Amino acid sequence: MSDETLINSATAATTVVAVIAMIIGMRASTKRIQIPLAAVGLVASITAGTLFWYTHRPLPTNETRTLFQGVDYIRDVRGGAVIVHVVKIDLDAPGIHFMVTPYTPTLGWVQAARTTSQFLREYQLQVAINGDFFDPWRDYGLWDYYPHVGDPVNLRGLSASNGEVYAEGYTPPPTMPRFIFQPTIKRRSTNLSGTFTMLSPAT
Repeated sequence: MSDETLINSATAATTVVAVIAMIIGMRASTKRIQIPLAAVGLVASITAGTLFWYTHRPLPTNETRTLFQGVDYIRDVRGGAVIVHVVKIDLDAPGIHFMVTPYTPTLGWVQAARTTSQFLREYQLQVAINGDFFDPWRDYGLWDYYPHVGDPVNLRGLSASNGEVYAEGYTPPPTMPRFIFQPTIKRRSTNLSGTFTMLSPAT
């Protein structure tokens, strides 16, 4: 069950609870019954209203702005609920550097899961982008998912940081394009299979 389906089901359920509580409360003969039912109806109404707003809130507008020198952000709002976020980086701008998550072995796995915002704060960066898929992974709803922060995971694609390859990955290269950032480009690595796009950031 997707999160959207779960939220819509919860909205319908809380709406029904609110209506039933209010009807029974209005027909109740004593305040001892009316007050608790009114409280239940009020809480259910607030919950249903919040969930309905969350799934029907207006889309943001298109936006283009400069975040830092050489770094621009573009928000492209398209049809339906599709929103494309773009970070445009001028590789010739002074002070531009790139960083890939270092090897962080955890319980025999290559990484400890963290959110993108945690990664940005931990390494004191200006921009962070989620760049690879990982396993194990599941999403059965708001309360049943994996990984949580700190849980061990393996990365699907080739993973290297500071010139050190720490995970070869296990997804076939044609289905997982790879980007390698290097200070200088001398030659294509001969010990790594797959197709690579190599960029040379300013140093």
